Amino acid sequence: MFVSLIILVAVFVAGGFVKYGFFPDIENPMLAVNVEVTEGSPEDLTGRISSQLADALDEVRQEVREELGPEADFVDNAFTWVYPEGSRYMVELKPNETLAITPAEIENRWRSKFGDVAGVKEIKFFSKQRMGGESDIGFRMVGKNPEKLQQAANELSNYLRGLDGVYEVSSSYNEGPQELKLRVKESAESTGLTLSDLARQVREAFFGAE
Repeated sequence: MFVSLIILVAVFVAGGFVKYGFFPDIENPMLAVNVEVTEGSPEDLTGRISSQLADALDEVRQEVREELGPEADFVDNAFTWVYPEGSRYMVELKPNETLAITPAEIENRWRSKFGDVAGVKEIKFFSKQRMGGESDIGFRMVGKNPEKLQQAANELSNYLRGLDGVYEVSSSYNEGPQELKLRVKESAESTGLTLSDLARQVREAFFGAE
């Protein structure tokens, strides 16, 4: 009887009657968006991105209410964290038994409404708790020439963005901010001009002065 039960279980699994997965996608009662901005971006960029995310979510909510009725609203609470390097936008959904639309569908609509924003290094939408990692597809590129490596990475990223069903394409390559070093000529130093004077003038040319 024991051997028969083992065989029966094996038949159910092999025949597809019993589903299983090593890293299943678990439905999450929360929607989340992680945003990372590029270095040197304006200080108010993360705040503006959070506002655009809120506006895009409101558009999705309005569409769902128009399609399924006013009681089909899915948002219970929404809140955001804003910090210099990026932001995190969280949406607490209503209980699953009252949802008229799946979290995955909300995620897809929200992503399409938000679109692309200049200055965003990476943005990821989450409607599921991924047990096996965040990215479904990944490429590793290796090269001795940094310029050619960056060019190849950009070409691959642009190609992937053109494929249907592929989204949130990002690259870990970061060349860092550009630096400009200034020095005062000897002829200028003799007139009393110092390096701090030059630095102050350059800063005031960009940011102004009171």
